[in-house]
Amino acid sequence: MTWLLCRALCVCQLRRLASLARLSPVAAALTCVALAGAPVLLARLGAVLARELGPSLADAAVARALVVGPLLAAAAAGGVLGLSARGRGELGPQLAAAPVGAMAAVTASALAPLLLAAAAVLPGVAALALVVAAASPGGRPAGVALTLVPVVGVAAGALAVEAIAHAARGRLLAPLVVVPAAACWLAAGAWAGDVALGPVGLTALSLAGSQGAWQAVAGSAAAGAALAAAWAWLAAVRPPAARRRALRATAVVRGVGALAAGTAVLALLARRGETRIGIAFASLLGVAGVVLATASGAGAPAPLQLGVTSTLLGAALVPTATAGAVLRGRWLWAAAPTGRLTPPAPASLVAAAVVLAAVAPVVVLAAVVSGARGGALASVAAMLAGTVAVAVLAGVLVPCRGGGIGDQLATFAAFAACLAAASVLAGLSGPRLVAAGLPSPVAAALLVCCAWLAAHGAFVARVRRGG
Repeated sequence: MTWLLCRALCVCQLRRLASLARLSPVAAALTCVALAGAPVLLARLGAVLARELGPSLADAAVARALVVGPLLAAAAAGGVLGLSARGRGELGPQLAAAPVGAMAAVTASALAPLLLAAAAVLPGVAALALVVAAASPGGRPAGVALTLVPVVGVAAGALAVEAIAHAARGRLLAPLVVVPAAACWLAAGAWAGDVALGPVGLTALSLAGSQGAWQAVAGSAAAGAALAAAWAWLAAVRPPAARRRALRATAVVRGVGALAAGTAVLALLARRGETRIGIAFASLLGVAGVVLATASGAGAPAPLQLGVTSTLLGAALVPTATAGAVLRGRWLWAAAPTGRLTPPAPASLVAAAVVLAAVAPVVVLAAVVSGARGGALASVAAMLAGTVAVAVLAGVLVPCRGGGIGDQLATFAAFAACLAAASVLAGLSGPRLVAAGLPSPVAAALLVCCAWLAAHGAFVARVRRGG
């Protein structure tokens, strides 16, 4: 039954992707080209990275850094997976009433989009990991272990979000499954010599050549399977969301023009349980980034940068979902007596404010732990503004309408693709602007302004067009 449901949901997701391709053929063609060329490009990037690192790959700190980055990024993707899992609700009204077990429903609804995502992402990740590991003392077998690190991160992120969702709905006993999972993680890390990294610490040791690679592969595989099983059980027993009292319309739209529209968008985002849980998870992920960087002995501004980057990846759900939320309420915007362009105008600023609220505690923690200078804060601010603009643009290209795991992961994949493209463009144009005589802060501000203009223009055009 589980496999039949998984196959049916795979067909549904492929049909949705086909409909998105018909709506945006140019974007679909570029996405296909990017997916096809990603393994080659990432292999070349891995060769450059291995050449730059050179003998330092034998350093335990460098190997640990190569593990921490993919682990936290995958945990952010796992958070999106956990937030979008709906169990029986994912099956639709026809199959939701069928005699299908809760575990089978969760497994099938998660397995279908994950298989598609793995087919798109894992070849590139494996190409990068294998090329980098080939230059390390651990060799290519260590690259196999490094490829499994994102799998462990996805399972850990999904489990953490599911535990937060249970706690938010008043269920405090079920999330206690996190306690033995955390104990096993710390015990495995203590045995591997790196408590914070847990079982994936073996991967860092294998890259440095001080541990067998196949032991690291077995440890990562066992940890990923155990965390995934714990998440599936928690998702299967998740209680339904409690009904909330509807807000009065006057309490939402009080104000004039852009102020009323911004208040309405903020209320729309804040009333969604996924947004509140996602912000809590993003802050938790950012704290984990600061702790890992500090435990690894990295000096400033590494804890600040890793913590803020992790928080941004976790909180990207808010700006990517903003376009879908506004499109669902397009009938209200079109009927409001404020003009057609005013209502969507403050939406991206509201999303940026929500992300800033998640980032602020992490910045304070990093400043207390390792200190933060003005230059580091300025670079973090530019990264924050640019990432939010890219996330808004991704939400416009592939709007998230709350249709389930596939819908959320499609938008998140668009965000990853847009972020990679923006990084390439910034890397190509930034040095040329500096060479032309612009100071580095001015060049960074100019690039961020261009990103925001593109995101805002696409946002307004999409809302006016609808669809």
